[in-house]
Amino acid sequence: MSKDAITWQIDRRKLDSLIRTSPGKADELCGQAAYALQADVQTNFNEQSPAPAGEPPGVVTGNLTGSLKVVPIRQALWEMRVGATYGPFLEFGTPRMAARPFLRPAVWRLSKRFGKIFEVIAK
Repeated sequence: MSKDAITWQIDRRKLDSLIRTSPGKADELCGQAAYALQADVQTNFNEQSPAPAGEPPGVVTGNLTGSLKVVPIRQALWEMRVGATYGPFLEFGTPRMAARPFLRPAVWRLSKRFGKIFEVIAK
């Protein structure tokens, strides 16, 4: 994992229980969460470019949006990767540019919904 990676941790007790009893559902849940994160990021970019500091970046070419890929790693572990090399610079800023975070706000929004997603799929 690179030093610019963002790690999202959840309380896995319910997920681990679901993995034991229904591994397919657990994997489906994690995949749906990863795709939900990707969709959230892609739909919340700014309409203006350059975007105001502190807001998600604006879309000019669509390269950043198109570089978002969801990848299954193993059972119940999925990643959403940002392929654009400048993604971390936008997310965290640089000494000369203010951050325009797009991942952290999406993770925050998804974490509020994650319990609801889990309850729907786990039933």
